[in-house]
This record gives sequence, C-alpha cells and structure tokens, in this order.
Amino acid sequence: MFNIAMAIQFLCPHCSATITVPNSSHGKRGTCPACRKKLRVPRPVGDPPVSQPAAAPAAPAAPAAPAAVSSAAPVFAPAAPPTEAAITPSALVAEAPKSVAASMSRKRRKRSSNAAFTIGIPVVCFVLFVSVMAAIFWNSQPELKGTISGAILRSFDLPSSQLSVGNLQLQADEADSVVADFSQNPERFISAMMKCSIAAKGRQLTIDVVPAEGYEWFTVSPQVDGNLLDWVKKNSEAWNAKRKVRMQAVATELCQDKLKRLAGERVVINAAKYRDEFALATQVKGFGYVVEAIAGSQRAVCAHEDANGTLYFALPKDTQSFVLQGRSFDKQPPVFPGSYTVKISERAAEDPESPIMTKPDDMDGSKSSGSNDDQMDDDSLDGQGMDADDGFEDLDPPPSGMSTSGSFI
Repeated sequence: MFNIAMAIQFLCPHCSATITVPNSSHGKRGTCPACRKKLRVPRPVGDPPVSQPAAAPAAPAAPAAPAAVSSAAPVFAPAAPPTEAAITPSALVAEAPKSVAASMSRKRRKRSSNAAFTIGIPVVCFVLFVSVMAAIFWNSQPELKGTISGAILRSFDLPSSQLSVGNLQLQADEADSVVADFSQNPERFISAMMKCSIAAKGRQLTIDVVPAEGYEWFTVSPQVDGNLLDWVKKNSEAWNAKRKVRMQAVATELCQDKLKRLAGERVVINAAKYRDEFALATQVKGFGYVVEAIAGSQRAVCAHEDANGTLYFALPKDTQSFVLQGRSFDKQPPVFPGSYTVKISERAAEDPESPIMTKPDDMDGSKSSGSNDDQMDDDSLDGQGMDADDGFEDLDPPPSGMSTSGSFI
C-alpha cells in the first residue's frame, strides 16, 4: 500500500498562481513564490471549523478492514502517485523561485553587454585610427605660404591669344555673323588697370591686353618655391581643363549677346565677366586661372601665364609687394590654399635668360609668336569701349548706385 501524504492546492489571492503545500500546512501563513506577497494557507475542503470541539475518540478499529470514511472527516480522495502529467506548467511557473528569473535576466543583460563591447571596441579603434591618419596626413602637407620674389617688367607687350569660333556653341550662320561683327566692331573693355580688345581675324577671335596708364606687368614664377611648384604640377592640369570649358561657355554667351544686338535688342554687356572669364582666360592655364594678386585694397586676376608657368598681373607701377592667393569661384572657398607675399625687384623685359619671353601655345587659343600687330593706342580706346569695372575687384563693396559688372553698349 502506498504511503502518500495528502496535499493542499489553492490559488494565490493576489496573483492567482497555483500553489501546492503539504496538508499539514493548512491555517499557516506563508509567502507566495510568484508574487512574494503574504497569504494564509486555506483548509482543505470539508475540514471542520477550528471552533468546533474535537470528536470523541472512536473505538479501536478492527484490524480486519479499514473503516468507512466518516462524513465529518476532510473529503480527500486517495491520490495516485504523482506523475509528470499531474504537474501543470502553471504550477511549475508559480513554484519557480524568483531568484531563477532574476538570474536569467542578469545573464541576458550580460550577453547584451558583451555584444556591445565586442562591437564597440573595433568601431572606436577604427575611428581613432582614421583620426590619427588624418592628422598625420594634414601635418605632412607642404606649407604653401611664405615670401617669394617677383619682378616688374617695364614696356613689355603681352602676346596675343586666339580662340577659334568653331569651338563655340554656335550655328554656322551665327558663327559667320559673329565673325563679321567682331571684324567691324571689336569689343573693348577698358578699366583703370588694363585695356582688353577682342577682334576677329579670319575665323579666330584675337585677344590683346595692355596695361593702363600708371600700371605695369608684375610677374611671379612658381619655380621659386618647391612646395608651390609641386602643387602646380599636381593640380594645374585638372583646372586647365575646367578653365577651357568655362572659357568657351562664356565666349559663347558674349557671341549670343552680339547676335541679339545685331537683331536690334538692347543688351547689357557684363564687361567684367567677359574680360576675366573669357578674354583673360585665353591668356592663362590652370594655375593662372585659380590665383589672383592682392595689392592694397584691390585684387587683380592673372592676365597671362607663359609656357614656363610665370604669371603676369597688371598692378600700379609703384607696387613694392603683393599677395598671391587663391581665387574664389561662385562664392566657394579658393581652390589654391596658399598665400605668398611677393617682393618685387626690377627686371628688364629684354633679358634673354628670362623665361617670360617664351610665347605659350594653347589648344584653345594659340598665342602669336611675333609682336602684337594690333597693339592698341591708349587714346584710340578712350570713350570707345566698355568700362570693365575698376580693372580690380574692390575688397570693399562699391558705393550705392555703382556697379562693377559693366555698362550698356
């Protein structure tokens, strides 16, 4: 015969968890293993109230057979031996110690922490590595500043430059009309520092530039500084290609303005734009295109770049020094990051050892090899051409009502 202890099974009044305790625990206080709240174990079904007197002792039962169950005794049917099927999942959950759940939660947090640590450390190391390499790269870049020497050329004539009309975005009849008009009516842009003329010779637009009264050509060569020369070698070719694209686009705009004027329209010619981005752009290459000279409160774009890379600027003849720096396009930061102070020394134009006498060739505008046959006379230009602003762009804004972009033709 099985010796099976009776048990009491009830629901927690706080969390409804199923709780199983020995039969001897009825009436005692305890703690719910699920919600950890205090409770009292109820009496088994049919157990007489505690206030009733105990029943009189019964006569000794005959050993032959068990006595019948009295109606006053607790109603508990003999239970079969517990099996796995008798244990419900809800009981297992309810009777599981809270410390087990806490332990599982701690393990999950630890795994998450380890995963974050495993991923985070490589990311942090990579960011540090990139920062260190960037700092090393930045510090290793050549310094593009200092004082370099330049020269003044007195009574020197720049060679002419040319641009084929066939390189412009014009129809054949439009090109013919433009060539005829430039032949009869050359465009002349006059400013305080220089005089620029654009005329047609055959199918070529020919550009001539001379300094104005009181101005001379000032030169500087990148060969006087090793870091500067290295920068020019690395970047000049790319910017020379951009120069050609922009130069041809602006030249096309000027030709279209000429055609509109021939059609009787009143046209505002942007003299400074056409001079700086077309006429003078035919005289330079990549490096000359991206730099400018600062003399006092005024700035001047490069007017010429020869085959040896020497740059020419029209500056007041009494200039003792100027700053060579990057030129800004479309309000963007300058392409050339350097800034050099150029100290001026006297030099004769006819010096045979000077590289400035070399006449450069250009794919878009070939320079003439002889003297300037169409050199303009100062008096012949007065009152005939456009005011291309000041020749310089003032660092300070112009007074109200004044414009530096050109005037009507």
